Amino acid sequence: SQTTQTAGEYVSVGVLSAPYHGAGVDGVKYFSTDISGKPIPSATLKGEVIEAAATQYLGVTGTPATQTTASLGTGTYTLWCDGAGSCIASAGTATITGGSAASQDTPNTFTVTVAGTVTVTVTGALTRFNLTNTAYQTSYVENTGAAGTSTTRNKDVLDDQVSGNLTAAAGSAAFQWTPTHDPSGTIALCGSYVDASNYTVLLHDATKYIWCKRIAGVNYDAELTAAYANGTTAKIALKMDANGINLAVDGVLGTAHANGDPAQLGTRWQWGADGNSGQQAGAAFKEMYLLPRAWSDSELRAMTQ
Repeated sequence: SQTTQTAGEYVSVGVLSAPYHGAGVDGVKYFSTDISGKPIPSATLKGEVIEAAATQYLGVTGTPATQTTASLGTGTYTLWCDGAGSCIASAGTATITGGSAASQDTPNTFTVTVAGTVTVTVTGALTRFNLTNTAYQTSYVENTGAAGTSTTRNKDVLDDQVSGNLTAAAGSAAFQWTPTHDPSGTIALCGSYVDASNYTVLLHDATKYIWCKRIAGVNYDAELTAAYANGTTAKIALKMDANGINLAVDGVLGTAHANGDPAQLGTRWQWGADGNSGQQAGAAFKEMYLLPRAWSDSELRAMTQ
């Protein structure tokens, strides 16, 4: 129940179960109105963005100008920019493939096949740009240093305690996520980690969701084939108990796995990562729930519709 108060001053009272106290970590609630009671557009309510560590190789990123990077190692890089114009990466002393013009909302991902410098040529009036060692555009990483310098952003970790929220024998989780990139490799959406042979995690391999219990080196997977799309929000619900594991995405039930052995859980549950602070999703997360009982299949569908 809630006390009756003005918008922006809600206080939950008489909460029966801590996991239901709001939608975020440790009971943080996301409301759809601002402090004055005015609706916040749903497009704005994306949640907490969780990204991997990234190094950004352009200088003076808030005043884009043509420049040459320091030597880049072999690997995948993404160039993006904002403003009225474009930018393009070309080989300096490096050898690259896949370079083409990037413009606002149209990043370019290319590959350095031989290490060396790369020249980024700016055309028009750009307001900012980035070049990162990632396979897709990340959030902005500022660098006020000169051309040829770089800046590294730490990875994001958002977690909650397992104790009191989940048990190894039974539990459920639900959340909404909005990817900030097109499908690329395998990412983790949530999970808890003990060691390399024992963990519980929800993955997406660019074509399907994989809800995995790994026990003594053996994977027990419930799956649902469904692609995700950049900027499109999906609702996810998970369950595990003695009858097995399953998931639902946007009202569609997955293919269950019947293994009912207790899940392997560490002390923390991470959102947007694999439980071991890796495989960050590159996405915004909100409305996160943990519950120490398993939802039914009908509840899974209801939670995601």
